[in-house]
Amino acid sequence: HAPGVGGWIEDGFMGLLSAVSLYSLYQMAFLKRKSNSFSGLMHTATGAMQIGIVLYAIIEERCLRESPGVVWAVATWVIFMVNNITMWPLLKYFRGPEVQRVLFKLAYSFIISFQGIHAVAWSYQYPWLYWVVMPYWFWSVKKLAESSDNILALIPEGTVPIPGLQEAAKRRVKGIQNDTPTWVYSILNFGGAVFDNLYMAVYTWRGPSGFWGWSAANIPAVNDHLRTGLVKPCFGSLTISVLVFLATLVYRKKMDQKLALVLNVVLASVGPWLILYYHKLVDWEEPWQPELNGEWPSTAYLVTHLRDIPALLAVPLSLVGLSAGPVASATAAETLGAVSAAAGV
Repeated sequence: HAPGVGGWIEDGFMGLLSAVSLYSLYQMAFLKRKSNSFSGLMHTATGAMQIGIVLYAIIEERCLRESPGVVWAVATWVIFMVNNITMWPLLKYFRGPEVQRVLFKLAYSFIISFQGIHAVAWSYQYPWLYWVVMPYWFWSVKKLAESSDNILALIPEGTVPIPGLQEAAKRRVKGIQNDTPTWVYSILNFGGAVFDNLYMAVYTWRGPSGFWGWSAANIPAVNDHLRTGLVKPCFGSLTISVLVFLATLVYRKKMDQKLALVLNVVLASVGPWLILYYHKLVDWEEPWQPELNGEWPSTAYLVTHLRDIPALLAVPLSLVGLSAGPVASATAAETLGAVSAAAGV
């Protein structure tokens, strides 16, 4: 048990997340699906899988203070990505207010971007994942734009001097309620989107070794920052994912709207911030943002390592010839090893 107040916050939040997740799993088992398509089947299946795989990570972290392995990391990324991709064809079956549809899209933009942060966490061990992270800039900026719409729609007309900006935002989130809970989660979501883009910017500039290096070198004994960093993204992803499902239950009149709103504010708005500083809950002595410490390079990692791209492009070509025998897979492994060595890790 983590010492002090941090331990009680950890237990309270993880207990609540686990309970809501298990409740969602129970509801999934009996909820009638509106689509029998392949997308509907995969979305439902991966929705259940993501609960199981993240609950496993919660047990590993909370009970054992250990991080799951690489197989778990790959499976987690695949499950969440498939769940998000298969959601889009199903939106046509949603008949609720347009603002709710927009909030679904915002939630999934957050979840997809968290898969990029999942790769950020594991890139300290596998530096070539840096190039897997870079395409996630699209979803990182996308969620910033989407969360900005909520703020622009809530503030008084004429506050922003740019013509048409607020009007366009209000059209996109038509029906948004101008009440305290909406203000709270809109501000926290916007703040989270801003922070995540800054987080991505620091990582893009410093690269895996610069981003995680100070923490690895200067936090002695048990490094809670590096260990919890491997599971934080999946905790955040599940938090938002189950709340999207609870919104579906509200729409189908299987859950009280007021209860869902309270859970939304606690889990989806406050929760990601608790997860971000999870290492502080476990050990208050660790720095808030070790990723910012240490010497910064004068040139971005992206620029100095452009030479890695041709080598990485050779990996899928090598894997295509996997049926030819072990030579192809050995070539792919050697390529990734060379990129990791070039990264200086």
